[in-house]
Amino acid sequence: MADSYRVFYSPRAASELQKIFDYITEHSPANAPGFLRQIIDSIDSLEQFPHRHPVDDLIKSKRGQVRVLVVSPYLILYQIEETQRAVQLISVRHGARRRPRRL
Repeated sequence: MADSYRVFYSPRAASELQKIFDYITEHSPANAPGFLRQIIDSIDSLEQFPHRHPVDDLIKSKRGQVRVLVVSPYLILYQIEETQRAVQLISVRHGARRRPRRL
């Protein structure tokens, strides 16, 4: 089994997840915990093979490539820090929102 990566949430990504949970709770309280669990399970899966998701060539970052994990309708933006064997979550955004050009 390959060495796993550690996943870190930026303050921005953690805040966005909380806002997503709050929004879903407001509109569909019974579905909010399960949907948030689905997002977190997908994020946790980045511990193994984080390179499997595509690079978003439209987003520029000084720290390197930005990859996108889709948990419909949300996009999870992250970067891989190979030297530290870490995955840094940058943002969790609704897919209908315009993607940032720079991070």
